[in-house]
Amino acid sequence: MKTVIRVGYVFALLGVVILVVGIVFYNKKQSFVANSVITNGKVVDVERRRSTDSDGYASYSYYPVCEFVTDDGRTILFTSSTGSNPSSYDVNEEVEIRYDPDNPQKASINSFFNLWMAPLILGLLGLIFLLVGLSMILSRYKNRRKRERMMLEGTKITSRFVEVIKNTGLTVNNKHPYQIITHYEKNNELFVFKSQNIWYNPAKYIDREEIDVWVNPMNMKKYYMDVSFLPKRK
Repeated sequence: MKTVIRVGYVFALLGVVILVVGIVFYNKKQSFVANSVITNGKVVDVERRRSTDSDGYASYSYYPVCEFVTDDGRTILFTSSTGSNPSSYDVNEEVEIRYDPDNPQKASINSFFNLWMAPLILGLLGLIFLLVGLSMILSRYKNRRKRERMMLEGTKITSRFVEVIKNTGLTVNNKHPYQIITHYEKNNELFVFKSQNIWYNPAKYIDREEIDVWVNPMNMKKYYMDVSFLPKRK
């Protein structure tokens, strides 16, 4: 299905973009850590921020507002770029601060969560998108090779068309693909075959009672149903 391939490429591309952004974030944080100065400070306030999801539900995150004094005696007030719910910090809580001596307003609470959580989340998210996209793309080509090998080395049999079903175990863009079900009897044993996933209802295009299936005669569970008679969809 071309739509699955397109989705696979979109996922893979999005994964690469997110990974690149994550690497940029990581490099910036690494540079900041290497050139920053550590001092003590305290939380003077906790800022509550409201956000609303696509369904209209509101949620809140709490961002610590910190104060510290630089080595040259300047008092700096900054709000952490990392929030949480519930709040990870209390007012008047003492915290360790990292800051850029050339730009003290560029500061962060000196903890793994505040320094590395953003690039870590971006990296993991990008990796997930990339792996999902690649698996969708590779699955298509793997199935194609399997089909070509089966038609070259397998045995063609004629199976009886039974019905068209929805494959509810797979969803893409909130849609389920269809599968053609056929039966074949041999030595009083019934074999049930399922076609590849078809992303439109093929029922009205099935103008025959028998459909060819290529099988491995040594293992009837390995097969490929020939649905090339169906119209191609973009």
